[in-house]
Amino acid sequence: MKKLPTAALNIILAAGCFFTAPAQQTETLKLGLDDLYKNKIFKQKGINTVRWMKDNEGYSALETNKNIGGKDIVSYNAKTGNREVLVSAENLI
Repeated sequence: MKKLPTAALNIILAAGCFFTAPAQQTETLKLGLDDLYKNKIFKQKGINTVRWMKDNEGYSALETNKNIGGKDIVSYNAKTGNREVLVSAENLI
């Protein structure tokens, strides 16, 4: 009867030797104010300025016009996802 707990303990100890997690590397990352503000390491990636329309049916956003390089003012319908250019960058230049 005493052999069963001893065998179980041996199995647990053996499993612990094989399934250990490797130690984390302790390399320190040195950040300065230039990295944060000038180099923009933590710059937000995603949607630019988005504003809900007054009719409560969609939202507007600024999107880069690939032909000109300026920004178009575009609206999206929240239900359908339809996109409409409200003001083209051509008209703003």
